[in-house]
Amino acid sequence: RDLHSTSRRQRQMCIRDRTQTRLDTILTYTQENYQRPITLKEAADVVSLQPEYFCRFFRQNMETTYLEYLNSYRLSRIYRDLIATDLPVGTLAEKHGFTNDKLFHRLFRERFHTTPLQLRKAAREKGS
Repeated sequence: RDLHSTSRRQRQMCIRDRTQTRLDTILTYTQENYQRPITLKEAADVVSLQPEYFCRFFRQNMETTYLEYLNSYRLSRIYRDLIATDLPVGTLAEKHGFTNDKLFHRLFRERFHTTPLQLRKAAREKGS
């Protein structure tokens, strides 16, 4: 019985390690490539999973979908650049991987409860 529980524990640790390695791999890949379109198939291929299983795997382990994570990461980078630069909003959206202006503005408002220009203005007023 002890041998069985030890091998079971080892298998569980192995699965956890493989899961963590896959998560680290896809998160790093996303951070290095978020500025361009990334399909679910491409993301799944990075960690050698079928797209359907990848979606389930990512959601189970990250508690969000891959596309929600990708867009959230993009928004966080845009937020930083809105405050740190004077680049136009459209340029920032494009630079950080948004190809659909309407989608960008909707997601930005949902996340930050304001528009990009209002956020920039408020940050500048707070900083001066």
